[in-house]
Amino acid sequence: MDPRLHYLGELPVKLREDLSGALDAFDVIKHDFAIAEANEKIRELASKLVKSQYDIIAVLDNDRLVGIITAKALVEALVSKLDDLTAKDLVVKDYPILHANWSLSKALGVMLLGGVCCAPVVYEDGRLAGIVTLPSISKVMIEDIDVEELHAAD
Repeated sequence: MDPRLHYLGELPVKLREDLSGALDAFDVIKHDFAIAEANEKIRELASKLVKSQYDIIAVLDNDRLVGIITAKALVEALVSKLDDLTAKDLVVKDYPILHANWSLSKALGVMLLGGVCCAPVVYEDGRLAGIVTLPSISKVMIEDIDVEELHAAD
């Protein structure tokens, strides 16, 4: 059996050979996500989250990442009707943050251990570079799926 062949559920997939460190988290970041300043109010945050395709908002203070607000944290705040909260008040303390120079494998491992489907990527100085999503990692990891091997797995 091909040593690069792994099983995702019942589907055999071939992983790209360059996952040994040739790709960095920076190689798969996205830039089309919600960003908020630390002092933005909940109403503004909710509006940004509704327009975003991701369920997180990156919170910045002077162009530095303060943290991440999850959709869950925002909904909990809205339910409790605490309108005087700001973005900084809702930042999730233990949300995984990736670094642009990390290998793709390390980024994936941190995301999986953290149980998140998307995570912010920062430069060494804390400036936000973008976000990485599990689908963006998957697209570069999966080389192809052999149709004959799929049928053999049935």
